[in-house]
Amino acid sequence: MYSIQNRFPIGAWAAAEKLWGEVSCFDVVSPGIYWVKTIGHGGIVIDPTIVTKDFLSQVAWDKAQRVYLDGSGAEWMKFFCLFEEDCLCHLVIREHPELFPHEEYGGRETIEQFCQLAIETE
Repeated sequence: MYSIQNRFPIGAWAAAEKLWGEVSCFDVVSPGIYWVKTIGHGGIVIDPTIVTKDFLSQVAWDKAQRVYLDGSGAEWMKFFCLFEEDCLCHLVIREHPELFPHEEYGGRETIEQFCQLAIETE
């Protein structure tokens, strides 16, 4: 049997499962950027060893949920930045309409409202 996990970078997969539970589907948006769904949650997973710091504003990076992985091997000795789908992901969506067309996420005004909520929420 061919598992979808075989097509997904294992570290990003493990980080998503550690925070949100069993991964049910995913999309590789761009190298190092993944859209992940689980039964109960999901969002955007970013591998900061692939995606450069200037990809996002400092505000967005500061709001990311960081998931550190334990284990052996280079793939496991790092962290991933996760932006949950309810609110935080809009920080990434706002900054990259070329990857996340705004009309697919409720339009610019809706995205801005969610971004404001993400920024104000601790």
